Amino acid sequence: MKTIAILTNGFVFVGDVTVKKDWIEIENTYNIRRFGTTKGLGQLAVEGIQKDTVLDKVGVLRAPVSNVIGLIDAPKVKL
Repeated sequence: MKTIAILTNGFVFVGDVTVKKDWIEIENTYNIRRFGTTKGLGQLAVEGIQKDTVLDKVGVLRAPVSNVIGLIDAPKVKL
């Protein structure tokens, strides 16, 4: 299942999340540059990618767990 990761400094990513001790690793990662929603970020998780959503391919992302603000399960997101 895809997960939306909200990090510090306004960064939002979606991909396959694994927590490894003090680090979060996201594979098949995309930066969510524009949500493209009318009901906020949760709409992506509940309904999937919208026609105005803009994603940028990142690859594999690793960040300290301390930089994670939140994780949202996004079962409807198909990349």
